Amino acid sequence: MPKQDAYTKELNQLLLDYQQTGQIQNESIGRIYRLRKSIEWLRDETIEESAALNNQLITHKLYLKDEINQLYRLERSKQETVQNERDKDNLRKQLQKHYKQHSLTSQVEALKEKESGKGKEPSKSGLKLILRIPKNDRIQKLKGEKKKLEKKSADKKSAKEVAIKSMRLKNTSPSVIQAKKVKSSESINNDEDNKRYCFCKQPSMGDMIACDNETSCCNGEWFHYKCVNLLSKAEASKYTTGKTPWFCSIECRETVNAEKKRQKLKQKRRGKS
Repeated sequence: MPKQDAYTKELNQLLLDYQQTGQIQNESIGRIYRLRKSIEWLRDETIEESAALNNQLITHKLYLKDEINQLYRLERSKQETVQNERDKDNLRKQLQKHYKQHSLTSQVEALKEKESGKGKEPSKSGLKLILRIPKNDRIQKLKGEKKKLEKKSADKKSAKEVAIKSMRLKNTSPSVIQAKKVKSSESINNDEDNKRYCFCKQPSMGDMIACDNETSCCNGEWFHYKCVNLLSKAEASKYTTGKTPWFCSIECRETVNAEKKRQKLKQKRRGKS
């Protein structure tokens, strides 16, 4: 580097002057110190640049090796493909030559039958196929029976839904209500409505839990386990078995507690009267 060479020459000149005269000024001492620091800094910078260049050269060498290996592999695959095609052609020719010289008995018989069977009608066998097609009245009867079965299943389903609603309206015991708090995946699959539930406003899916504020829950009444941080059925069992009431929000809890207090006051007033 030209700058480093200039600093080295100046430093050598100052040291020669000191050696000849035996005297040195304070300014020269400061200059010698600064020149040494500058030379050391330039040396360190040169070493770092050399190391960076060395790393770049190593990386470039590795890239070149990979590219060369890929080219070798491509060339090898082309040669193998050409060789395979040649082998297939040779094998095909050998087989054709072999079967021309040594034809199979089945081939010979087939050729003879083909030549002798020209102009002849195909022989008829004595077998008969009979297809029985059901009459229209039978088909209509089956359709009518199917419709009756579908109607019965629909009536049973509607009767079940009415029974569940009536049980809720009659304020049944907590054990009966809590036993029905969890929606199974089978019942969810049978739901045909597109009603939205939970905080996420999505349809019913997987296991769900119901808020105990059944009369005025404004968040969707049914909630997915993952949306309310219930990580397993075991964790949710204390709520679904009726041991502990579960509420989706503080407002619902306060609403139910206020209703319970109001019911107790009513009972006390009736008892006094």
